[in-house]
Amino acid sequence: MQFLWHRVLRIFPAFWAALLLGALVVGPAVWWRQGRPLSDYWTTAPGGPLTYLTANWHLEISQYGIHDVFVATTPYGELTGASVLNGSLWSLDYEWTCYLIVAALVVLGVLRRAKAVVLLLTAGIVALQVASALDPARLAELAPYFADQRRIELPLIFLWGALLALYAHRVPLDDRLGLLAATVAVTSLLVGGHVLVGCPAIAYLVLWLAVRLPTRLRRIGRATTTRTASTSTASSCSRPWPSSGLTSGATCRTSRSPWSSRQSAPSSAGTSWSSRR
Repeated sequence: MQFLWHRVLRIFPAFWAALLLGALVVGPAVWWRQGRPLSDYWTTAPGGPLTYLTANWHLEISQYGIHDVFVATTPYGELTGASVLNGSLWSLDYEWTCYLIVAALVVLGVLRRAKAVVLLLTAGIVALQVASALDPARLAELAPYFADQRRIELPLIFLWGALLALYAHRVPLDDRLGLLAATVAVTSLLVGGHVLVGCPAIAYLVLWLAVRLPTRLRRIGRATTTRTASTSTASSCSRPWPSSGLTSGATCRTSRSPWSSRQSAPSSAGTSWSSRR
């Protein structure tokens, strides 16, 4: 499948390069800079460079650091006493999971013939989010996979963007809703509920701004979004945001998607909305 293959090329080569750079270049350089013999660095013991590669190559990061590299030389290391070479790698496993969701939906023909399934799937994840908020220990006991809260929150953010893409033709353009979305987004950051209500509000707000901002501002990033089909309407909710996957999956794999003839980006979606003004 072209969509999934492109995601493999997008994630894995750079990820593996980052692992190798950390284990073979950054780690030993810091170790040597601290005046310690490199023979002590190149070990096969747990916590060493070899296990850093073998434990993490499949995207799920189970070893963040090597030995005690950066423990005494970074604020995070001093605070936690833990070695972390590249903490930003944590999100790639969740992003890949969302891409697999897209692949499954495409293979099953959901995006062409049964878009309501995406709505039902989102409702199910919302129920898990509520259950986790009410009694996380009980949910972890019944479904250990969801003991990691991010396995609920990030796919839900992803699906909010997917719904807005799939049902864009039914979403009204209304200035009152735009202002309400901004209020809800800010309030959710302050009092809670950001994933449940804040992220869908932000997704709407991005599209609303794409239409209502002055024309000269709407040109910002247009060249980039024209070249990049994986930009998402919900991309202000998470790091490179998983919701981009389903948006691009819908546009690339089904001609009946509401955005099939548009670029999957706020600016282009906003342009299509502008015809309703």
